Amino acid sequence: MVRLVSPAGETGMLVVDSVVPEGPAHKHLEPGDVLVHINGEVVTQFLAMETLLDDSVGKEVNLQIERGGVPLTVKLEVEDLHSITPNHFLEVSGAVIHPLSYQQARNFRFKCGLVYVAEAGYMLSRASVPRHSIIKKFAGEDIENLDDLIAVISKLSRGARVPLEYVKYTDRYRNKSVLVTIDQHGWYAPPQLYTRNDATGLWNAKLAIPLESPFVVSHRAGHMDANLNSVSPLTESSPMDLKCQHESENTADGCVKMQTDEEIAVDGSHSGEDSIIEKKRRRVDEEIAAEGTISSFGDLDDIKDGALRHPSSVEGSDLARTISSNASLAEQVIEPALVMFEVHVPPICMLDGVHSQHFFGTGVIIYHSDCLGLVAVDRNTVAVSISDIMLSFAAYPIEIPAEVVFLHPVHNFALVAYDPSALGAGASVIRAAKLLPEPALRRGDSVYLVGLSRSLQATSRKSTITNPCTAVNIGSADCPRYRAINMEVIELDTGTSYAHFN
Repeated sequence: MVRLVSPAGETGMLVVDSVVPEGPAHKHLEPGDVLVHINGEVVTQFLAMETLLDDSVGKEVNLQIERGGVPLTVKLEVEDLHSITPNHFLEVSGAVIHPLSYQQARNFRFKCGLVYVAEAGYMLSRASVPRHSIIKKFAGEDIENLDDLIAVISKLSRGARVPLEYVKYTDRYRNKSVLVTIDQHGWYAPPQLYTRNDATGLWNAKLAIPLESPFVVSHRAGHMDANLNSVSPLTESSPMDLKCQHESENTADGCVKMQTDEEIAVDGSHSGEDSIIEKKRRRVDEEIAAEGTISSFGDLDDIKDGALRHPSSVEGSDLARTISSNASLAEQVIEPALVMFEVHVPPICMLDGVHSQHFFGTGVIIYHSDCLGLVAVDRNTVAVSISDIMLSFAAYPIEIPAEVVFLHPVHNFALVAYDPSALGAGASVIRAAKLLPEPALRRGDSVYLVGLSRSLQATSRKSTITNPCTAVNIGSADCPRYRAINMEVIELDTGTSYAHFN
């Protein structure tokens, strides 16, 4: 029949290639169905089929098909393509999110209208959520459409950390979960909803969430208190003021030594050149949790003489861990003060001198009390103060936010403050390093290099000084950026040089 009504020389017929999930043809047509009739008319060309469908928008059409040699008749509604083409999108923390269009739904084999990440932006990319992903859950609530996502965001406050579940079209049968940190510092404006105006050809923007929502309220409060927050960690605690005045020189020396902890393992590991997802995989297994650390700090001679006692005998805490039998003396001393840094710089805050948006490094706790904690870290890890910082502690498996309170304009160290109350029970395990005046180092002296691995395990290496007073000249970069000057270098027998301040 088809051959008789088809033009001469035409032998092909139209076959169903794919079906959009939950679309009008879902559960009615299947891939491989051969189209014979549309409304009683034999159709073998795309142009004729498109004409019939365009003339039947909002109506039903009768399709006669053949499936495995068996003729079938189905009745389908012709849906308006414009009604399922997104005319609005949500912008939050640089991310662009909109309903999944028909074109993408057809390519990805997802249903139309799902929440689609067109651009990850800062907040989602920080959590390693890729482009072209579909958001399934956010903050424990199912997300079926864009309105569901907006409703959840409106309930959250800035700085909140909530789980997000998403799926990628390349791995459609496995949902992935990440922890998303809501933009804490107000780098971006509150969520905006853009709607296309077909009359003017412009996109009209409006606030996506109510003014009284926690997200907007916390955003306003953050801007009003920005100046106060920037200095409050140092002005609220008089003990810290005294400590900074008393031990400023010693603090600087201690900070620079910790700068090179990461360089022991991998040169240049501070920049985020590797995969962000791989760097996010920090593991603190049960064996690490069973290991022990020293609760107090002193020099190595004090430890050899037995001056340092078991944490349980000092604190009486159930969290105190037994000293690891295979940990070196230096590791036992410094481990409770080691901190792993993960630093994210928002794209809109990228300034001259910041060569990456993602940094990793190790710092050392130099002050810890009930109301304030301070960590010293190198400026290769914390390049600018306008950044989001997360700290992971070697002595207790927890991750908390921190704030930059001081960047030295000349020397290579910065001070970062954290809230000890955020540590919970782990606050009793964390200890600050005891910074002592550095004795004059001589050729042949033994030193320990102590660092922190990505699995939050302290590692150390014993070395011998071969040259204690070598000068170093760091060349200028191609673009304006921080450069340490007036530095002295200690050369070791391992062939590695470590800088310190005079």
